[in-house]
Amino acid sequence: MRLSSSTWDRYREAHALLQGKAKQKLEAYFDSLPWDVDEARCTRLLCRYAVELARLYGVADGELAAQFYDRLMSMLGASVEPAEVVGADEALVARDVQAAVSTGTSAEASKSLASSALSGHVKRAGIETMRNAAIRDRAMWAWVCIGDTCAFCRVLGSNGWQEASRSIRAGNHAEHIHDSCDCQFVVKPPGAKLEVEGYDPDALRAEYRDAEGGSAKDKVNAMRRAAYTEDYAGRRNARRRELYARQKQAEQAE
Repeated sequence: MRLSSSTWDRYREAHALLQGKAKQKLEAYFDSLPWDVDEARCTRLLCRYAVELARLYGVADGELAAQFYDRLMSMLGASVEPAEVVGADEALVARDVQAAVSTGTSAEASKSLASSALSGHVKRAGIETMRNAAIRDRAMWAWVCIGDTCAFCRVLGSNGWQEASRSIRAGNHAEHIHDSCDCQFVVKPPGAKLEVEGYDPDALRAEYRDAEGGSAKDKVNAMRRAAYTEDYAGRRNARRRELYARQKQAEQAE
């Protein structure tokens, strides 16, 4: 079976819309608060609202991931129980948003850091949903990164298909999730044939192998420096503008 790039793009864009809406709402709420009057109270209110948004959009992101998991496993002939939706970790959301506000060097920086932290947690809900179901069903998974992705994600993607396991679950997959990350887990039953158009783990493995440096950290940093060109920045910014335009269209259609 072949998962087309158009199908994959629609799935990723649906996640991006949910994360973008959560960001937009938190930023609007941030701007409405009287920070010059009582910063401590505003921070508490912002954290409380971030948790509410994470609860709403995290469940939505998890539901989207669950539907994708169930559909994919069914198409590949596996009979499994429906994936259980995982919501965002509310305590971590509040912690990270509060940290973002306190570390921002300006109001705009704090707002951007806080909304990015929230967006990352919304995405993690979907990733955790997919991952937990894969572990439960002893499925195979791959961290699929296509296009302009960060160096760390490309290293994870270079592993190709692996058995879902709790040992990997304790690693850096979910903790690494960040705002604007397009990468996702794709799963399949053991022995099933599944190709994701555009995903080439061999090429990613070669990129990591050929990167300068003697340690994994040095290689990742070398990959990051090599990828960050003016052309890369232009493509990334164009992608962000495209997603923002789609978010605005979705809001106007509501």
